[in-house]
Amino acid sequence: MSEHEEPEGYEGEVTVVVDGVASTARAALGARFDPLAGSVVWSGRVAVQASPRTRLEITTPHGSSVAEAR
Repeated sequence: MSEHEEPEGYEGEVTVVVDGVASTARAALGARFDPLAGSVVWSGRVAVQASPRTRLEITTPHGSSVAEAR
């Protein structure tokens, strides 16, 4: 993969932590390289009930990150 080639993404089970409570959910995540940020930006859908602007920690077999529900 070249430095600026878009990663494929991830589809499958993830662990989601909301307010310190962990649960398992299905997710479909896509990734793209943002040249202005100089990093990969992830977006997608996670099958979990959360109010807008709720902070989520999402963990895949490849790593974890914090997201905000919309």
